[in-house]
Amino acid sequence: MEKISVLMSVYRKENPEYLKKSIGSLLKQTLDPNEIVIIKDGPLTSELNHVLNNYLKDYPTLFSVYEFKENHGLAYALAYGVQHAKYEYIARMDSDDVAATDRLEKQLKTMVKDNYDIYGGQIEEFETETQEIIAKREVPTDLYHIKEFAHRRNPMNHMTVMFRRSKILEIGNYHGINGFEDYELWVRAIQAGYKLGNSEDVFVYVRAGHDMMSRRGGLNYIKNNFEARKVFKQSGFYNSKDFLITTVGIAATSLIPDKLRYFVYYKLLRK
Repeated sequence: MEKISVLMSVYRKENPEYLKKSIGSLLKQTLDPNEIVIIKDGPLTSELNHVLNNYLKDYPTLFSVYEFKENHGLAYALAYGVQHAKYEYIARMDSDDVAATDRLEKQLKTMVKDNYDIYGGQIEEFETETQEIIAKREVPTDLYHIKEFAHRRNPMNHMTVMFRRSKILEIGNYHGINGFEDYELWVRAIQAGYKLGNSEDVFVYVRAGHDMMSRRGGLNYIKNNFEARKVFKQSGFYNSKDFLITTVGIAATSLIPDKLRYFVYYKLLRK
């Protein structure tokens, strides 16, 4: 069986209890990870450091921790993590989400058997407890429909993805596309002819809800979205119609009140 590195970035505004639950879910897998790469993206709070130090004490050979003196953002942190991971298969994980117990086992077996370069799964979203699901974000499973979906929306659930390290480095690793660093990476992978896929299974339970919706509003989010879609058009992946529909659509949902945006995302765009 191939070995797995799990890649996670942590910064000071994150909740130490959520981090504990997230790492805990990785330690309860039916297939153990061989390495957990933690990127401290800038100085952390004493509470977050306490959580990480406890795990380092209990699992001294499992964790590889790298610390930046200042916050650089998610794309920079993940690119650094990909460069320094020990193993070819890297599973992404966010520091406030919870992995399904068989996630790594299912992913690795499928990736090796079917020769995927990038392979993700579905997510179920919750606000407080993983048993209280508020929505499910479903993404297409086969490459043809992933390519179609990618012309409008992100075709992969980033926190569920496992990819081959050599392939991600081959296309230049993560780029600094603020808020869209993963989407832009998948677009480049599609353009490079990589094999992408998604399982029908839920791989990660994602902490979402009203806080997430507030981050998807405002002029700054509209600007970041516009810049990302402009990159897609300049690369030849988007045509003018793709660019117009996606920029106008996101601008419209970003300017409406948070409660209405919550309804749009969790009642209309989710299941």
